[in-house]
Amino acid sequence: MKPTLIIENNSAQASLHEQKLKDLGELLPPVKLSVVEEVERACKDPTFLPQFGRVLVDLELGPDEDTGPGDYLGRDRVLPLVRDCSPWIPVILVSRFVFGSGATLGKISPYGFDAVLPKSYFTTRGIGPREWNELKRIAALNRMASLTGRHVQGLQKLLDSHLELDYGVGIKSIVEEFGEQSVCDCCKLMDFGCEKLTFDTLLHGYSGLKVIKVTSHTKTRRAGWLFKFGSDPTKLTNELNAYRRVFRDGLTRRVSVPCMWWHPITWNAVSGIAYEFEEASKPFLNYVRDVGLQKAFDDLQASLAELYRGTGIERIIPRKHLRRILGPATKFGKGAKPTVVSALLEEREHEILDRGSDLRVGNQHGDLHARNILVGPNSPVFIDFAHYISRGECGLPFIDMVKLLVDLWCFCDVPITLREILDASIFERGEFKKLAETCFVSEKGELTATEKSVVGAVAQCYMRVYIEYPDVPADRRIQLEKALEGC
Repeated sequence: MKPTLIIENNSAQASLHEQKLKDLGELLPPVKLSVVEEVERACKDPTFLPQFGRVLVDLELGPDEDTGPGDYLGRDRVLPLVRDCSPWIPVILVSRFVFGSGATLGKISPYGFDAVLPKSYFTTRGIGPREWNELKRIAALNRMASLTGRHVQGLQKLLDSHLELDYGVGIKSIVEEFGEQSVCDCCKLMDFGCEKLTFDTLLHGYSGLKVIKVTSHTKTRRAGWLFKFGSDPTKLTNELNAYRRVFRDGLTRRVSVPCMWWHPITWNAVSGIAYEFEEASKPFLNYVRDVGLQKAFDDLQASLAELYRGTGIERIIPRKHLRRILGPATKFGKGAKPTVVSALLEEREHEILDRGSDLRVGNQHGDLHARNILVGPNSPVFIDFAHYISRGECGLPFIDMVKLLVDLWCFCDVPITLREILDASIFERGEFKKLAETCFVSEKGELTATEKSVVGAVAQCYMRVYIEYPDVPADRRIQLEKALEGC
């Protein structure tokens, strides 16, 4: 359950809203804001709006007028702001200029709001928890209908339908963490078009999100999907927004897979997205284990060439690109902090970070670990473009390659050493020569001294980040620490 955000410039009216919400059974106290500028300042923090389950906003947020609305700030400034920042959150208009039955008006939604109420709604005795819960449900359905191009009645029909979820003990704890009914309802609204959904395998789960390979069953067919879900719609929204940019940049079906919807399906605090999953596909991590490093990278080369096509050489200051690796607010525990990492976190000058370097720029996946590559009967494809950086934004393809190599070293028994990654000599090996030709300045794959130093700095950043990942085996984390000593 999430609290309500009340945006109302009349403090007495806001207090009435607050008390009524308490009487209606809302356990969490609302947050109250009174002026548009206050709302705009709060929304600069990307974590502010996602903490709310709904927004109640007045139409007028300036001085009251007797003859009609003195302004339409609730509609013209607050509503677009919420839609831009957190499009899944229902916005309910509460205005003294709305007349009629509160119970009836709570079930309609003109003007782009998800529900419209008179202010008398919060003073009428006939409005109780049942009416309020129904209003919240309709507002949420209106929001989902708007985001997915469907109608409320169709969504309600999906929620009323029967869907059997089938999963084993390993998946059971994950489903129960979010609530089986909430997960089931999210899957219903995803509309896999089936009577039964089998949760086959947990592929991975980071940042509160779970990625599960699921199979939809009907009487005549079956289909595979990657179902990614959790309690944070912001991350899923960002991922799908980045996914749209991938298609706008002209990347083809050869390197990616279709998603089910362009917005997350959000219902009862569970949000989900789904990608088509080709039968017999497996994560690149498993593929490397099955066929070996040489063949795995040989088979990956054509997809990488497609992802990185159209590269060029530009003069780049590496700092901002490496700072991205550490994240916007990374807090590291005890342990080795290479000088590069310290210089990034403390914003100190560093020769490698702040010196202009000729580097090959192009599309960059941004999170190319071995579970974000799927290898099927056709060609390898990439998923999860949440951190995608385009050619126009000066993405650096070699950063993808360094992360992939560090990831494989951490999670797979491969003939790679950390020293080879740190000094960039790994790109001189035969199985990685083509990668070097794709990602570095020289078309012969020979790295310059500057490129080697930047590769080493990137490797230090990723190795330090991987030390913090709890799913990295303890012995590997120890070895990462030792490798970074003296860097």
